[in-house]
Parts: sequence; structure tokens; C-alpha cells
Amino acid sequence: MNKQKVNGTIAHVHKNFRYKIFNSDQGIFLIDLNQNIWSYLFPFLNWFPLKAIKLTEEEYQHFKASNDYRKVNKRDIFKVGGYTVLISSLLRYFKQTETESISILVSILSVIVMLSVITLFYCIIRKKLYIDNMNFSTRCYRLRINLRLKIKVCYVLAYVFFWIILSLLLYIILGANEFNIFMYISLILYALVVSMFNSIALYIGEVKAVLYKKVE
Repeated sequence: MNKQKVNGTIAHVHKNFRYKIFNSDQGIFLIDLNQNIWSYLFPFLNWFPLKAIKLTEEEYQHFKASNDYRKVNKRDIFKVGGYTVLISSLLRYFKQTETESISILVSILSVIVMLSVITLFYCIIRKKLYIDNMNFSTRCYRLRINLRLKIKVCYVLAYVFFWIILSLLLYIILGANEFNIFMYISLILYALVVSMFNSIALYIGEVKAVLYKKVE
């Protein structure tokens, strides 16, 4: 397998966070960040060589995200502020709800049910975002994106932080033997955040990469 260092730009795919586009002088490539199912738990797997598909100019124009963004106005700011106040009020209400004693078995079953629902949710999303006629297993290209060290460090620290919070929530729920809906909502939100780390494992912008091409 031949390999060469290339410079390029990582960009989003229009309305599809499962894929990223790598645009370089060696061609335009489509990368599937969910090609390894374990990347949901270990997003660092996307820093290793990933299978890629070389796109034509027509395919690139079809997939790329629009660079035209609407200017933010005062109405948008008020909307964001309103949503923030609403969510904060709901969380404050749930936090003040009374706790009820439950058995350890019920705690374990409730956590299993929540994690199963989250897993099912991502299986549905993963299938829905799949692009037809893009068989990565039959293509001869692989890409390894070389991120800057400080970006990797920040990414790892954020990942570890969210896992610590998630572990603490699990420990409290399973160890306290008490039911509080605020804790369960927090657990679901943090689990969703952690599982989305694989979709932001690659830096958007100019990057360096190594392109591997299979010799036929």
C-alpha cells in the first residue's frame, strides 16, 4: 500500500454529521466517522486510518455544506435566551422533585433500559444518515488525519471529563437506591453527549493527513 503526506481541508457534509469531506490536491474524499461501531465508545479510533471514497466534482457539490450563513439578529438572540431560561426552569423543577427509595435491582434495570433506548436511538440515526451507493469496503483509499497536539489534548480532556461525570451519575443512581427524575435526565443527556464525540473527532478546517492507496 502506497502512502503520501497531503494537505487539505476537512468540511461538513450537508445535513449529515456522520460523514466528513477531505478536500486536497490529491482529490476529494468522503470519510465515514461511524464505520467502526466501537467509535461511539472510543472516538479516538477515528484518528487511525479510515476508509475513504474518492468523490467526483459533481458528487462533491452535492454533498458539501453550504457556506452561506444567515446573519444573527436580535430575534435569534432572544430565542436562544428564551430556550435557555425554559430548559433551566424545567431542570430546576425536576431537581426539586422528591426522591423515592427503590431497590438496587430496579435501579440496575432502569439504567439498562435507558442505555438500551439510547443505543436503539443511535442505531436508527446511524442507519438514517447512511449514504446509499457508497460502499467503503470496496474502495482502495484510507486517510489518517493528523490533528495538532493541543487539539488532541483538549479533546481527550473533554472526553475524560464527561466520562467522569457520567460515571458519578451512574454511581449515585446505583448506589443511593433512590429514584430522582433529575438524575435520570442528567444521565441521559450526558450519555448522549459522550456518544456524539466520534462525530467531532476530526478538526474542521485546514489539516495535514496521510493518504494510503492500495496497490492493485
